[in-house]
Amino acid sequence: MDATTRPVGGHFTQLDALRGIAALTVVLNHFTIIDPLRWMWRTPLRFLLTGHDAVILFFIISGFVLTLQLTSSRKPGYGDYILKRICRIYLPFVAVFSLAYTVMSLVYEGPVPWAGVWANRSWDGSFSASDVVSHLFFLGRYRADHVIPVIWTLIYEMRISLFFPVIVFFVVRLRASHSIAAAMIISAGAYLLLFLEGRDPYNANLKVEWELTAHFTGIFVVGAVLAVHRTRWQQWLGTPIRRAVVLMASLGFYFFSRVILNFAPGGLADFLFDWGVAVGASGIICTSLVSGRITSILAWRPIVFLGAISYSLYLTHTVLLLSLIHLMPSPDTAWIALALAALLVFPVATLAYFLVERPSMAIGRALILRRQASNARLSKRFGEPMTTHLKVSICLPTCNRPELIVQCIDSCLAQTYANIEIVIGDDSKDERTRRLIAERYQHDSRVRYLKNEPSLGQARNVASLFARASGDRILLIHDDDYLVDNGIERLLLPWQTYPDLDVVFADQYEVDAKGQVDRAASDRLNADFYRTKQAEGLQIPPGRTGLIQMFPNNGWLADARLVKQISYEEQYGMSCDYVFGAKLCLAAKQVYYLNEYVSYYRKTAVSVSANTRGSMAAASVGAYAFLAGLKLDPALEPARRTALRRIVPIVVSVHAKNGAPLSGFRIALGHPFAYKHGFSLRLYYHLMLLARAALKAGPRRMGGAS
Repeated sequence: MDATTRPVGGHFTQLDALRGIAALTVVLNHFTIIDPLRWMWRTPLRFLLTGHDAVILFFIISGFVLTLQLTSSRKPGYGDYILKRICRIYLPFVAVFSLAYTVMSLVYEGPVPWAGVWANRSWDGSFSASDVVSHLFFLGRYRADHVIPVIWTLIYEMRISLFFPVIVFFVVRLRASHSIAAAMIISAGAYLLLFLEGRDPYNANLKVEWELTAHFTGIFVVGAVLAVHRTRWQQWLGTPIRRAVVLMASLGFYFFSRVILNFAPGGLADFLFDWGVAVGASGIICTSLVSGRITSILAWRPIVFLGAISYSLYLTHTVLLLSLIHLMPSPDTAWIALALAALLVFPVATLAYFLVERPSMAIGRALILRRQASNARLSKRFGEPMTTHLKVSICLPTCNRPELIVQCIDSCLAQTYANIEIVIGDDSKDERTRRLIAERYQHDSRVRYLKNEPSLGQARNVASLFARASGDRILLIHDDDYLVDNGIERLLLPWQTYPDLDVVFADQYEVDAKGQVDRAASDRLNADFYRTKQAEGLQIPPGRTGLIQMFPNNGWLADARLVKQISYEEQYGMSCDYVFGAKLCLAAKQVYYLNEYVSYYRKTAVSVSANTRGSMAAASVGAYAFLAGLKLDPALEPARRTALRRIVPIVVSVHAKNGAPLSGFRIALGHPFAYKHGFSLRLYYHLMLLARAALKAGPRRMGGAS
């Protein structure tokens, strides 16, 4: 995945941009079905005027985004989820509907002949009290293309939102092909039911027929499947050729599926048309999320802003257009009305966004926070820290750092998850740590301390901690690092959704010697190791996670039996962290990445991690030897290449500096992809270093160990 496709601040700006483009398509559609502009449908521009196609894209994006929310570590409870949907969709609708009804009552004086059928059907002056109730509460069968002609989509979205968590529950557990097959069967059943009941399927969506709720649920399922299985298709779309082919095919399906309407009968045509567009929309979404070039286009400021105001634009544009038509009913002012509508459509949408939409979302956030605060007060009043039958062993290796280990131990004892033990292995050369532990923690049965005599070294110390652990899960934390107070609770959450998980890991804050968080450095640290919002969820294949160093050296949680089976091995020296992570993920059935900060990595001159980084040369040479000799499934070869792309230049540089130029030449020329196949200046710099090393070494010392 191209680095430029990473979401900003955990938010998918590409999807917002696509929403904006889809909303603009709907606007153009409604403008060009006004009689003076209908000629545009006879030009090639007609492909940009297909509003229904844009609605299918909307629905798939909604299914995608909602699924990410419902499967994330911070997934809301059902009450919070519904509250958020009401404030996000319904409150802005009520505000705009009230305005539209008021304006229509004031300006409507009769049909406007020059505007055409659609405009005069949408605002025809007939609107009873029962119509108001139906529109406000989405009840019954009624003309959803009346007053605000786009609200039929909101009705379906609100209906589907009510039971969408159940849909996600099944999509997470089914194969992608099974989920899509079930969605298409349900969708086809909806049209079949309309046919059996003798109702015309043509424009049945505008009558908000209940049967079509099932059909559009199938479209939402497509978005859910894309979200749940995103790691798999992101990896498959890793090559430019595949992305180009998928994009071209997707554009074809999206723009040309409408042809089916010309020859297929009734409901079958509508069914095939919507699913053809869904195929195209899915491909457009996927390529937009993995292609750096498309992302750079969608990141253009006007498109980003269009995405931000897309819902307000969608809600307000027909109200503005119809208002101006009825304010200027004379044929002589037709073009003035249309021009004014075109000029004002974006300013009005912007006002609606800042005055209505954003305050509605703020209300939703405030209500949810209020509910959560109330629940937290109740928990604090009537309950203890979260505990279950699962015991978590926190393994803490330490060496000569008594001034730092206290913060680490205290962060472990402060966990909101109470069923823990802290297993400490002390390799220190003096008694300071032993005395400190005895003074502060001797009465806490959760702290199990052992002084290693003689010292074991990093790998053997960690391995001994794993062997001593008595818990069901093991978490490793170094003595200079520490945990977020609910870190274990958050790491355990994915097991509720995926009971077969073996490993869960998450993000790390980067802090200085005083414990001050550097947020920018933290974001870079995680992004450099592929830990981004876009990657959250099950990692497929799981082994890839360890190979590419996405798996961190501590702050992870894993099944104790698997951890003990793999353990740390002294033979790998400074690369033991990397080798353990790779082997653990390769052996795991399921690995989950949680896009949430659960630990603090302290970057100091005395930290284990800092020393490891300072000894990156030795660690990288060991990691290279391990990677080069590893037998992998073909599906994992791209992950090996990704890992080698990072490690090979470091190893070549080490060989050049250590006087082993032949080994360096062999590694550099044996992995050209690590140097962009000769298009990286770094290759020529390293070749120069190797050549200089060869001249210095002479013929007898040119080899070195590889």
